[in-house]
Amino acid sequence: AITIPLLILNSNLKRYISTEIKNLKKIEQTHFDSIQKELESQQLEFETQKEKITVALAKLAEKNKLLQISLAQNNASNINQLKKIADHTQNEIKKLYSQLSSRSITSDSTPSTVGVLPSPDPTPDPNSHTPEYRREFVKEIYLHAWKNYKQYAWGADELRPISRSAFSWLDMGLSIVDSLDTMIIMDLKSEVEIARSWIEENLNFEKKDRKISFFETTIRIVGGLLSAHALTGDDLYLKKCEIIANQLLDMAFSEGRMPYAAFNLKTGHKENFAWAGGNVVLSEIGTIQLEYLYLAIKTGKPHYATKVLEIINILDRMQKDNGLYNVFVKPEPPSWTQRTSTLGALGDSFYEYLIKMWLLTGKNAPGYRRMYDEAMDAIMNQMVKELSTKFSYLVEIRNGGVYAKMDHLACFAGGMFALGASTVLNETEISRKQMEQGKKITAFCHEMYARQATGLAPELVTFSANDFSVGPGGSYNLQRPETAESYFVLWRLTHDQKYRDWGWEMAKAFNRNERVANGFSGILMI
Repeated sequence: AITIPLLILNSNLKRYISTEIKNLKKIEQTHFDSIQKELESQQLEFETQKEKITVALAKLAEKNKLLQISLAQNNASNINQLKKIADHTQNEIKKLYSQLSSRSITSDSTPSTVGVLPSPDPTPDPNSHTPEYRREFVKEIYLHAWKNYKQYAWGADELRPISRSAFSWLDMGLSIVDSLDTMIIMDLKSEVEIARSWIEENLNFEKKDRKISFFETTIRIVGGLLSAHALTGDDLYLKKCEIIANQLLDMAFSEGRMPYAAFNLKTGHKENFAWAGGNVVLSEIGTIQLEYLYLAIKTGKPHYATKVLEIINILDRMQKDNGLYNVFVKPEPPSWTQRTSTLGALGDSFYEYLIKMWLLTGKNAPGYRRMYDEAMDAIMNQMVKELSTKFSYLVEIRNGGVYAKMDHLACFAGGMFALGASTVLNETEISRKQMEQGKKITAFCHEMYARQATGLAPELVTFSANDFSVGPGGSYNLQRPETAESYFVLWRLTHDQKYRDWGWEMAKAFNRNERVANGFSGILMI
């Protein structure tokens, strides 16, 4: 008598709950659709405004350029009037840029409700010129990025600060390993201990079904662990480094050929990149030697360095194009495949590794110094051009002709020239010229920053009529470090205060233009 009513009640309850769930799902879907439409509408408006502002910026920039030309050509009676017009145009450009920045035009393409949260320059302070004040300011910048990474992307390779989401491409805690030496230098003891604990407990290099770059993993993971060991003497970092180094070297090399560019540690699949036409890239095969040579020295195991140093021997034996190294190499048998030479993308770091390998060996491997000097002679004669008495820049050589373009990536060369010139065993006229060119290239890279409304450099510039302009598609800034490196090297070599001051200007510009609520993001319009 009791069971039957309970069954009926239970059945009714089930139907009721089922109906309510369906109703809730409909409400939820309706709400979701409404939000989705609103987001799409906002994104459409955002893209429309972005396009309008970008077009307006381009028109005003062109107008300003024409006015500047007119200003130079007109007689004195019109100069004041033209100056006023030019100043007004420049102010309009700055206003439009402010509108563009406020709408979160960033390199993270995910729509965001967070928005750009620029941090103003620090309040004027009587001590703002001191190294101590500036050091604390830069440390705060680092901690803003680091703490947001910890909150939103801990253990992943990177944080996407606009969308507050994690992203991995090596899946090895890249931001932890690669920035550890920075935290050690900044004396952030508690943060270093947190990072060390993660590395000890979580960085096990389990072979995952993921394609990774030999070059990128070497410079960031192997290099990051070795840097931490060099600064602390902690053997944990060296032991972890050996694990991944063994895996990488075993996969990368096969007899009689250049190393593979990428591979899957779990499946064993190996490949060179399709975008490189199946070739290997000079800056990749020539920018792994310092890490494995240092590992060999620290562990007393020469085999870590044997194969990567043989790459340098092969490159040394290959016939050069007027003394220049081309950027693409056929892997088997090794030979050049294109006549393109650059100190920008695809060539850059190979050259600085030559001089640094010589220094790492205590100047006891003269072949690396010879290779560096021979390359610098060819570069000085064919690729270094003077823009004025103050500025020099670097062009590319393509099929024997000059291509007047310079990547921001090439801005490391100012420091490299200066380092090479300052470490010669005997100073010569050539080394004096290289030091002078190092300073002039660095001054030009500073000018790439100083000329822009944001104080940030473009990705690339082109040259004509003794002047330069932002190169096609190069108006964005990705927070690249090359110019800062040259400032650092030249400050250490010369103790000229301007290099510190230029670095301070850069730090403020990054903080002012690329700081967002949850980290730092590149911008598309400098």
